Amino acid sequence: MGPGRPSPPRRLEPGDFAAIRDALWELTGIDLDDYHTQQMERRLSAWLARCGVETGQAFARLLWEVPEELDRFRQFLTINVSSFYRDASRWAELEHRILPELLRSSGRKGLRAWSVGCSVGAEPFTLAMLLLERAPDGVHRIRATDIDRGSLVRARRGGPYGERELLELPSHLAHRFLEPTGSGEAFVVKPQVRRLVHFMYGDVLRESMPSNCYDLILCRNVVIYFTPQVRAQVFGALARALRPGGVLFVGGTETISHYWELGLEYLAPSLYQWKRAPSV
Repeated sequence: MGPGRPSPPRRLEPGDFAAIRDALWELTGIDLDDYHTQQMERRLSAWLARCGVETGQAFARLLWEVPEELDRFRQFLTINVSSFYRDASRWAELEHRILPELLRSSGRKGLRAWSVGCSVGAEPFTLAMLLLERAPDGVHRIRATDIDRGSLVRARRGGPYGERELLELPSHLAHRFLEPTGSGEAFVVKPQVRRLVHFMYGDVLRESMPSNCYDLILCRNVVIYFTPQVRAQVFGALARALRPGGVLFVGGTETISHYWELGLEYLAPSLYQWKRAPSV
């Protein structure tokens, strides 16, 4: 094996997972027990090999001693892969079918929305663009939360975003709501869009949830590594946070098992509507 090349992943030894879990909980409040164990162990093995660290105990010490390594590891865990208008067919359904009905039924001058696990801001900014297209005079409020403070810094700045992150964004939205930075092929979101989105730190597993509050909640590709029990708890809490008739928008490959038990009705792939008080 040549110098600088990562070691092949190896199976975690007993105590490795516990050492990393305990250090991460103490340092960040992230609980690895909320995640699917086998999937997380595979990801941890790959990460340790990438870092060239032999044991979980050694990596735990690294997390305590090197803040930059802790930041990199937290970004790795939070899966900050995001783009504008991601899963275009799902967004088109939201844009053309769901948003007009929500705007008609909200009873207010604008929509109240929450983007859970907002990453670098691509999804809440996409929603803001659609609302400015559909109801430019509305008083819309979009709350956007994430546990990765580094991603939130970029989101609050409105970018910059590269072409790969903008591939699926319809051209008319890009032309209206983005502007070039003047360096390379990067773009930033215009102030009129940024004003609608309020970014803040938030952990969906820890924060207290409001009830009967939001017209629309985006929680896309956030819970894919959680255990089934934790996933059900999150979706149940998000259902209760919707107002009657509010809509929950999940990831393109995600489904909500037993959604009817949460008071939800299936509308279309990725889209569920709150119909009644959840039974659990």
